[in-house]
Amino acid sequence: MNFLKINLLWSKFGKYFKILVTIILLGILILKIDVINSIKLFREINLLILIPLLLYPVGILLSSIKWKIAIKDKKYSLLKLGKIYWISNFFSNFLPSTIGGDTYKIIRLKKEFGYKKTITSIFLDRGSGIFTILFILALSSIFIYNKTGNIYFGFFPILLILFAFGGFLLLSSFKIKFMDK
Repeated sequence: MNFLKINLLWSKFGKYFKILVTIILLGILILKIDVINSIKLFREINLLILIPLLLYPVGILLSSIKWKIAIKDKKYSLLKLGKIYWISNFFSNFLPSTIGGDTYKIIRLKKEFGYKKTITSIFLDRGSGIFTILFILALSSIFIYNKTGNIYFGFFPILLILFAFGGFLLLSSFKIKFMDK
């Protein structure tokens, strides 16, 4: 049997084969676990744990919007960039380090935009994320200062906000310098 026939068979029956393997593996899994005990455990779960699960897609959406602004291209829809961002997050979570997700983004977008614009947009995305975290840290340290009265928590937010603002200005000039060429 040559490769063309195998490819034709897989294109016709591959989906059914995948469904069959999934059903078999789920069946084995269900047979191996105690279903009644599992249902009892699920009833005891604190529903507050669902908040991060619900906020994760919102974070992906916001990051995709931020990335779309960095790319400045109208042919890529928010949905397409969201899919790329979601897949790159998968790679970042399951490969060692977050470089796997960024590599996926580069491979996926280099043909349309070239290396320079793609890498710049990823750098801007990463940089804006860092400065957002610094800003949230600065705001939270203000609340800590109000609770503790520690002088270091009084100066720390000011320094962080200045650093974040300076970094934002640096990123903005970087974007103007490299993205518009």
